[in-house]
Amino acid sequence: MTAVMLCDAHYMPVKEICVEHAVYLLMTGKAEPMYLADGLVPVARLGLAASAVANWGGKLDGLIEGNHFLVPTAIRLHRAIAYRLASLRPSRHLVFKRDKHTCQYCGRHSGPMTLDHVMPASRGGEDTWENLVAACNACNNYKANRTPEEAGMRLASQPRRFVASFNWDIMDKLCLA
Repeated sequence: MTAVMLCDAHYMPVKEICVEHAVYLLMTGKAEPMYLADGLVPVARLGLAASAVANWGGKLDGLIEGNHFLVPTAIRLHRAIAYRLASLRPSRHLVFKRDKHTCQYCGRHSGPMTLDHVMPASRGGEDTWENLVAACNACNNYKANRTPEEAGMRLASQPRRFVASFNWDIMDKLCLA
């Protein structure tokens, strides 16, 4: 298991987080487990020292069995948060995630990727979801200060606002529990 569903205080899904972050939220008392998976993760893999487990073990009652941590599939924060993915500004990480780490001009998905402005920034192109795409170094250098049409290049897909994909199977299990 690599991801845990994070929900706000009103049980609304916020995003998927890594197991280590979920453990941190549980240990600091900021969240509580909602649904437990069947998988056990060695405590050492989570970077928890034996002394930390002994000191913080009370906060993790029912989640630690011997030297293993029972991984929650979903956790709920104790307070409501105003978090909307649609309002996120584009970042390098999120543009690459949206484009599946694939060059939007040649389809290559290996090697270093760069961000490319479809309408070059020097010609008024802004840092918006609709104007940023992942591009390999070769395609970005070839396109240079031109639009894709001027460079004779085609975009694999029209860039659009990033929408995170949730693991709705987890939410279905939560609703049925």
